[in-house]
Amino acid sequence: MLCTGRDRTRDGPQAVDARAEWNGRAFDGPAGFKTAAAQDGYRFSAIIRGIVESYPFRNVREN
Repeated sequence: MLCTGRDRTRDGPQAVDARAEWNGRAFDGPAGFKTAAAQDGYRFSAIIRGIVESYPFRNVREN
């Protein structure tokens, strides 16, 4: 898996769909997520830190 942080519109032959929902608010991509989270009083950096410090994230095993 290549994780370079670049924006992309395709993942191999498949189109990347960055649409999702946060607490009932639809958003598209990282900037949209940041806006949706901020509307609920969350800081984007705190959400990312929580993910990075979570047990599943820290204990992922490579095959």
